[in-house]
Amino acid sequence: EGYGLPLLEAMASGTPVLASDRGACPEVAAGHAVIVDPLDVEAMAAGIGAALALSAERRAAALAHARARTWAETARGTLAVWREAMSERP
Repeated sequence: EGYGLPLLEAMASGTPVLASDRGACPEVAAGHAVIVDPLDVEAMAAGIGAALALSAERRAAALAHARARTWAETARGTLAVWREAMSERP
């Protein structure tokens, strides 16, 4: 999945998240998930433990982060990027 909706959906439901360090995952998670190399089995195993051990405060922060990522906010951000890109035309 290209944008990271499963990460946000998990966070929005209060589920701890273990995510890959590839693609959009680190940016979407914004520090609210445990990020690991998906090719490193030991890192993934340790990451599962770390995700399950996240404090209530970190889970609450992840929940707030996910709830702030609305479709309206996504549209505003996308429009801003398009406007910026169009203003830089030669």
